[in-house]
Amino acid sequence: METIFLPWRVPSGNRDYSVEEIIAKAINEALGKPVTWGRDDCCLWVADITREMIGVDPAAPWRGKYDSPEGAEKLMPLGLVGTVSKRLKELKWPRISPGKAETGDIGIARHERTPAAVVVKSHLEDWWIGRGDEGVTYTPPEQIICAWSVPCLR
Repeated sequence: METIFLPWRVPSGNRDYSVEEIIAKAINEALGKPVTWGRDDCCLWVADITREMIGVDPAAPWRGKYDSPEGAEKLMPLGLVGTVSKRLKELKWPRISPGKAETGDIGIARHERTPAAVVVKSHLEDWWIGRGDEGVTYTPPEQIICAWSVPCLR
């Protein structure tokens, strides 16, 4: 099944956000904007959402240390899946079945254009959302290969 791209805008305000509102705000801010490697790519976009939700930056070891796909690859010698798995194990975030994920949990998706991408579980039924070339991608659950529970969301 192919990833579907959907426009979804929400109003923003000056208040504390729920998990759903944090995700919606990130989607709204990414719409129509190209990815910037090392600042606003799939890994850092999800990490920014997580940092706003719980105050922990899961991408801290890589943040500010690359500015290209090649630079990201050098920082992830175990590949995206292996490197993210290792980092989240260090943080003691439990790996879960993608089918058990709740809104705000994170995962890794297989896409046709890229071998893997970091995504966040949305509140839109079973869809997962990630950073795409010109905004966001909406990924169906069958493309999620692994997932982790984000602590403090329960």
